[in-house]
Amino acid sequence: LTGRLYKISYVGKGASQQSAAGETAVNSGLASRHHLTRQRTRQELLAAGPDAIEQQITRQLSEPDALAAAEALWTLRQSGWANAVSIIETGLRHPDGSVRRLAVQLLREQNARPSGLEQLIDDVDPAVQLEAAIGLPATEDRLNAVARSLRAGAASVPRLRYQAAL
Repeated sequence: LTGRLYKISYVGKGASQQSAAGETAVNSGLASRHHLTRQRTRQELLAAGPDAIEQQITRQLSEPDALAAAEALWTLRQSGWANAVSIIETGLRHPDGSVRRLAVQLLREQNARPSGLEQLIDDVDPAVQLEAAIGLPATEDRLNAVARSLRAGAASVPRLRYQAAL
């Protein structure tokens, strides 16, 4: 089969314009499946500053949508705001394991050690366990926690085995 796909959309007077301002735009923008919409929303959030959007990003991190929460974490990482680390720590309590793992990874990259890191070593997700184990400061504790996460299921995932070997 060959052919071209076209999208026909009306651009004349009265065409609906999606406003990027407001809380609903932030909610739909960070959770959008289209990467350019997410990128545009991130840029607008960064331009607005920390005081204007702190509550909105914190709300994104507390809702169950993993894509929006991950985008909120990446926005905070990109921001460089003084309170970004404390907001990223709220991602450690997200119901999705991939968001918790990303929060631990981003905190470790910023040399921030969250207070609940020891509790994440006993997380139900092996990827979160391994990421938390790597973030431990003491070498002996780190090695024991990595071995525990491998026994808990991280060894069955090739990416986690490779990460643990590093």
